[in-house]
Amino acid sequence: MSSTCEKNGMNGKAGRIEKILKRFEGLVDEETLNMLALYAMGELNLNCEVKNVRLYLSPDRAILHVKLVKPETGIDECRVLIRGEMLENLPKISAGSVISVSGSFAGDIFRAKRLHVLKHKSECVEGWVVAAEDRVLCVLSGNSCLSCYTAFASDNLSRECEHAFVSACGVKVDREVFVAESVRVENAKPGNSFKNPFKPVEEAKTCSGRVCVEGRVSGIGQVKKFRGKEYASLHISDGSGRVRLMLWHDLSVYRKADIGSHVQVFGCRADGNALHCDEFTIIRLVQ
Repeated sequence: MSSTCEKNGMNGKAGRIEKILKRFEGLVDEETLNMLALYAMGELNLNCEVKNVRLYLSPDRAILHVKLVKPETGIDECRVLIRGEMLENLPKISAGSVISVSGSFAGDIFRAKRLHVLKHKSECVEGWVVAAEDRVLCVLSGNSCLSCYTAFASDNLSRECEHAFVSACGVKVDREVFVAESVRVENAKPGNSFKNPFKPVEEAKTCSGRVCVEGRVSGIGQVKKFRGKEYASLHISDGSGRVRLMLWHDLSVYRKADIGSHVQVFGCRADGNALHCDEFTIIRLVQ
C-alpha cells in the first residue's frame, strides 16, 4: 500500500515537472527551467552520500554537497542547506557520510527540514591549543594547523583550553576545519612540547592549509564590499617579508589597527599571494 502511494506520488510529481517543461520550454533559459522543475517536486525524502561540507558560523548554517543514492527525476547531485537543531549532527557529517534528509527545493538549494545520519566515521586529533575564542580553537597538531569548531557551547572553553594539550573527537570538513563533538584537556606526551606556532610571513604565503603568523602593520587598505558584505585588508611585515592579510569576516582588529601595530593571526589560509582570514581565524592586537 505504502509503496503504491509512494509510486503514485512520484508519478504525480513527474507529471507536474513534465507539464512545466513543456509549458515553458523556449520561453525561459535552461537554468530557470530547471529551477521551476525543482520547485514543482514539492517535499521529498532523499538518501544521499556527502561529498563535501561547507560550514558557516554567521549565521550558523552549513551547505552539504551531496550525491543522491537514488537519483530523483534526473537529479544526481545537489546542495543541501541545514541549520538550527540539525547542526548538532555536524560532528558526524563528513565526506563519505550517508544521510537522510526531508525538505524541498528553493531554487537550486534543497532546504532540509529533518536530517538523520545513517553512516558516519568520527576521528580524533590531538595537539596544542595556541588560541581560543568563542567556539573556535586553533590547534597545532603535528605539523598541521587546524581551526577546530566546537559543536557544543561552553562558557569556560577558551579559558580551559588555551595553551593546553587537548584531544578532540569529530570530523574534518572543508578549509582545514575540524568540527569537534568533544574536547578534552590531556597531559602532553613526552617529546610533544609546546612550540612557537608562528611562521615567517614569506614562508606562510606558500603553505598549504592553515597557518599562524605575526607581524607589524605596514599598510592599511580600504573597506570594500563583496555581495553586500564588507571586507578589508592589512599588510603585515616581519623580518622575512611582507604579506597582505585579507579580512573577510571580522573587521574589529582592522578598525583598531594603526601603522606599526603588532598583530597575531591564528589559523589563516594562504593562496600563494595573500593570507585569508575567515570565520575560523582568530586575530589579535598585541598591546
